[in-house]
Amino acid sequence: KSGNNRLKQGDVAYIEVGGRLHDYAAGLVRSAIYGRHAEATALYELSNAALEAAIAAAMPGALTGDVDAAARGVVERAGRPQTFRQRVGYSCGLGWSTRGYTSLEPGGQNVLRPNMALHMPLFLTDEEGRFAIGCSETILVTDGGAEVLSNGDRDLRFL
Repeated sequence: KSGNNRLKQGDVAYIEVGGRLHDYAAGLVRSAIYGRHAEATALYELSNAALEAAIAAAMPGALTGDVDAAARGVVERAGRPQTFRQRVGYSCGLGWSTRGYTSLEPGGQNVLRPNMALHMPLFLTDEEGRFAIGCSETILVTDGGAEVLSNGDRDLRFL
């Protein structure tokens, strides 16, 4: 919830920006922690590993549900399935909408094809629901797999 609160030790924040060029849209999310927060740092690292798995799974012929399962599997193997409370991503690019026409969600049956653009905002929420942390990438599905279109590292920032 937005407001005039000052950041305090251990607060988690993220920023999401979007851009549009010639009607092609893309998003980018990055996170920061004010001071140190061991649980948030651990969830961020897990989120990043899950995002890497989703990116690796995004290839022509893959089902959208398979991409979701790749990311979700990383979180489940870490023993933290309750922290993953949303889909992995959605289509973006030309004619982008917040829902996306293609959804990377459990059981999704859409087939990925070359030249599909996808935004993957992968957030994990602590078990008590106090905070969410993660990052995103916008990718292009190519014949050789996923090409990350976002520019910049995913390093967690400490303020």
